[in-house]
Amino acid sequence: MTTLEEKAGLVAVRVDYVGVVTNNGDVNVNGVTVEDRVGGTLTDTFNVGSLAVGVSKCYTNGGTSTACPNLPVPQTVNQSTPSGAKSYNPTTLSIATVGHSVFPGRAEFFDVVRATGTDAFNKSISSHPVGSGFSASCLVCPNGFCPAP
Repeated sequence: MTTLEEKAGLVAVRVDYVGVVTNNGDVNVNGVTVEDRVGGTLTDTFNVGSLAVGVSKCYTNGGTSTACPNLPVPQTVNQSTPSGAKSYNPTTLSIATVGHSVFPGRAEFFDVVRATGTDAFNKSISSHPVGSGFSASCLVCPNGFCPAP
């Protein structure tokens, strides 16, 4: 969810987000860590603990729950980040695209997460190779929603 905030005398876009990590493998994973990268820069690291096969945890609330909180649509600027969520200020934007269509006047930014851990034999396990991961893009729009182009 995007909102605006005043920061260091400037107006900035703030992204509030939640995330769930799930063990879809066939072995239990220990020492699970989720790395969040925005524009290729590491912005946050979450220590989740152990994940048994088929188990999910919300990593943005410290892994204390399987469910993440719902993110409300911001009603004003400078609201605090919702409990159980995290936030960041993107530092780069690109022109919004869908397929091969470009939407002038719209901007978006990208966020990539990657999970790592070890199995019972201390062998490294990761969701993706280094430099890749699950990605999401977010349009910068009023009230957290953009009308369909």
